[in-house]
Amino acid sequence: MKRRATVICERDGRVLLVARARGRWAFPGGRANRDEDLADAAARELKEETQLVAEDMRYAFQFRGLRTRHFVFVATVRSDAEPKPSNEIARCGWLQLQELGEMQASVPTKGIAEIFLRQARGGRGIPLKEVLAIAAA
Repeated sequence: MKRRATVICERDGRVLLVARARGRWAFPGGRANRDEDLADAAARELKEETQLVAEDMRYAFQFRGLRTRHFVFVATVRSDAEPKPSNEIARCGWLQLQELGEMQASVPTKGIAEIFLRQARGGRGIPLKEVLAIAAA
């Protein structure tokens, strides 16, 4: 099974998504290089795909797809940092997680978003910002 470092960046209730040309929306990420830690791979892929530098990177959970196991990390970036598509990425932007249902997004992206939202709500309607603050503590 392939292993992928997947990154969730959240800002003001929106998450960063990326897409290749004519591709579906997905969270930034990719495979680790030989002997590369998954957290380092997550930070590297975020920078390669969006030119954003992670100020903090925290492991969140795993998501198992059909052929890929996603190791999901939550990254903090500067509040004024704006993503710029680079490398194989054609577009990127801050989008509402709730919008993913109507968007062209990969199945793993939708599954990861669902888990992230469920954790964020914690069954009690906790805002995403509070969850990230708790995770960063």
